[in-house]
Amino acid sequence: MFRLWGITDPPLESGHNWRQITGLMVSRNFLEIDSNIFFPRVDENNGGTGIIGMEFPILNYLHFLLSFIFGYQHWYGRLINLIVSSLGIFYFYKLIKVVFNENLAFYSSIGLLTSTWFVFSRKMMPDTFCMALMFIGLYFGYQYLIKKHWKKLLLFFLFTSLGSLAKIPAIIGFSFVLLFWWKLKPTIKIMWVQSVFMVFTCILVYLWYFLWNPYLSENYGNWYNLGKSFSQGFEELSHNLPKIMENFYFHSFNSFILFGLSLYGFILILKFKKKPFNFNNYFVFRCFCFIRYKIWAFFLSS
Repeated sequence: MFRLWGITDPPLESGHNWRQITGLMVSRNFLEIDSNIFFPRVDENNGGTGIIGMEFPILNYLHFLLSFIFGYQHWYGRLINLIVSSLGIFYFYKLIKVVFNENLAFYSSIGLLTSTWFVFSRKMMPDTFCMALMFIGLYFGYQYLIKKHWKKLLLFFLFTSLGSLAKIPAIIGFSFVLLFWWKLKPTIKIMWVQSVFMVFTCILVYLWYFLWNPYLSENYGNWYNLGKSFSQGFEELSHNLPKIMENFYFHSFNSFILFGLSLYGFILILKFKKKPFNFNNYFVFRCFCFIRYKIWAFFLSS
């Protein structure tokens, strides 16, 4: 209930106000002009249609559907994001609980909630929205490895696909499947089946971001975030290493002290690699949370 405070306020935060307003344009134009989800559009049309290449507008479309029923309100998108992000925290808790233990799941969820997640889950932006969908999908993916039930596999595919389409960095969540395999040691057949569905998700992401978006850009003249080539990006990163390191050890951890504690905690965890992780040690656990989930917060906020 505390996080609902001010949920109806306009998106005038000091950061990302333009980003939220652009997303609101897409939602409202679904309602007022064309509800085809494959042709999102903004008001900045430069005399054209306003159709634009962007993330797959799942959040925006949910906003449109709610507006279609109850009439347009700008804060519907913020509320939807908060609800889905809260569900994501719940499934994140369930996932950590089943993979590790309840104590770790509880404090990990608190650690994630007190990260950038707390702020971004109240914005009309897909950053925590996409990761929440990925957490839900990963939970069902783990359940599939345990129960071998095809419905769990389909839910794994559905939610991980929606999360990855909502914002492409969410696809890094598939790396946790390797942890699942290492822990449960499923058969080769099971791993192949799950891998095929992950490949299908990657194909959907490729079709939207690398085929459909360029098509929209070339034919309608708008692109939400064109990005840069890998070679150009690598060149720019190599010339700005001090700034990159600052973003890693300061901005993502909020202070040098937390970075130092997190690094120390990670070293202690590596020391326990031949034993069950002693997560009852609160200090070690807290450090682990910071290095794990503050890094995620860094990528989400970049």
